[in-house]
Amino acid sequence: MKLLSNSAFLMLFAGRILTNMADSIYYIAAMWIVYDLTGNAFYTGLAGFLTSLPWALQFFTGPLVDKWATKSVLVWTQFIQGILLAVIPLLAMLDWLTVTAVLILLPIISMTQQFVYPAQTKALPQIVKKDELVTANSYFSFAYQGIDFILNAAAGVFVALIGVIALFAVDSLLFIIAAMLFMMLRLPKRAQKKAEKNRLAESLKQYRKDLQSGFHYVFRSVLGLFTLGAIITNFAIGGIMALLPAFADLQGGAALYGYYLAVMSVGGLLGALLAPRVRGIRMGAFYITAFSLAAMCWAVSATTTSPMVSLIFFGLVWVPVGVSNVIVPTAIQTAVPGTFLGRVNSVSVSVSNVSMPLGSLIGGYMGMVLDIRIAFLLFGLVLALEVVIWLSHPTLRGLPKMEELSAESLRLPGFDERGS
Repeated sequence: MKLLSNSAFLMLFAGRILTNMADSIYYIAAMWIVYDLTGNAFYTGLAGFLTSLPWALQFFTGPLVDKWATKSVLVWTQFIQGILLAVIPLLAMLDWLTVTAVLILLPIISMTQQFVYPAQTKALPQIVKKDELVTANSYFSFAYQGIDFILNAAAGVFVALIGVIALFAVDSLLFIIAAMLFMMLRLPKRAQKKAEKNRLAESLKQYRKDLQSGFHYVFRSVLGLFTLGAIITNFAIGGIMALLPAFADLQGGAALYGYYLAVMSVGGLLGALLAPRVRGIRMGAFYITAFSLAAMCWAVSATTTSPMVSLIFFGLVWVPVGVSNVIVPTAIQTAVPGTFLGRVNSVSVSVSNVSMPLGSLIGGYMGMVLDIRIAFLLFGLVLALEVVIWLSHPTLRGLPKMEELSAESLRLPGFDERGS
């Protein structure tokens, strides 16, 4: 509880909560307003592409966040997002709102947000003691996952009750309040080195070098197949997010849209909780069985006409995904030398996230040319490709229990400490 008596931490944490709330509302409202303006799944796919693409580019913001003043980054990004979001209700009030205007604003808002989370992560060690970092990060994790789960359900209901335009106005206000909280945040001033002006160029140069060695390390081992699995999963997520507004509308409307997002979060959280119990199961057997069942659940969710049954089975789809999100990073941390962890994670995250906007774009197109249920079902078959990968590769099929993983079982290359 000593951490909660730290006023600087409380200010940062409160701002983090508001940022998470606004971010969750923004994504849901953005996808729904595009569908509401067009009634066309292609445009929701395009919106998903434009809003998720910046997440694949977040690694570019790191050197800039290191160079700029942390407090300034936190304050100005919130103000900019609040102002940009306020443009949408203003255009609607003037009867000038078009889907083109929304699609122009979405990627700008989303790209601005990519500076926020690295800046918050950078600020945390400056205001809490080293032995308090684990607890502080757990608070931040709760703010990210817990609020995302709650708002996924609530935002869809709010769309139905007050309308999506009013929701954008509320979202704008949340960002402005977060900016005001960050303005009151006091961070210790650190001495600036003379060489700091060259830090950005040096960081980018070092990043390119680490990225190259990271690619060699990942794709010359079984880790490349793990990354391929993540690419497939993110592609399916991107496609389903593009189709979900139209599919929810078919099943029952805007409120159901929020519920689909909520059960998706519940499934992922349940999987994360179950992950420790999977430690005693051979990884090959788990992936083949779990993702086969996930594909079957997706098929039931897509084809049933009962909203309740569809929601339940859609939630079950994401349980093995939640497990995977825990055990794969743990496997990497267990087997990969510490000198390579940063670049391995950087490569895996960057490469796998690229497929999400692509999935959104293709999902939107499929929703335009196919029946929504069929398009929804086809992305379940995409998820089943994860099973094909594990079945077709003998090393993956034979992977031992997670706690028994080693550099040898993952066929990690024998690089030296310099990454050559």
